[in-house]
Amino acid sequence: AEKKSEVLKSYCTKKQAERIEKNAESWGMDISNYLRAVALQDDVVTKYSREELKKIKAMIGGIYGCVNQIAKGVNKGEPLEETTAKLEVDLEDLDNTPAYSKEFNFAELMIYLHKTVERL
Repeated sequence: AEKKSEVLKSYCTKKQAERIEKNAESWGMDISNYLRAVALQDDVVTKYSREELKKIKAMIGGIYGCVNQIAKGVNKGEPLEETTAKLEVDLEDLDNTPAYSKEFNFAELMIYLHKTVERL
């Protein structure tokens, strides 16, 4: 690989810098690699394929729905530990976990989320 020897400098606002840092982090890249990929219109290389990222996005959407169901139950006065929500989980291609549907109460959901994030 060719050695990187040229330095380019760019000024931006604090808000722009924070946004660039956040975007780079979300792609699992350092700022230099991220800015090069974006500026040169290269594909942004991540740990996961596009298909896997779609599955992760779908999983996050399902988790959001589950949390929303639990919040609605709590807002109706149901005790948090008894409030349940159904979560459809399909990560078969991501980590060989078969698709399943499960009811979670709040504590179980938090444990599931923690374990899922650790696997990523």
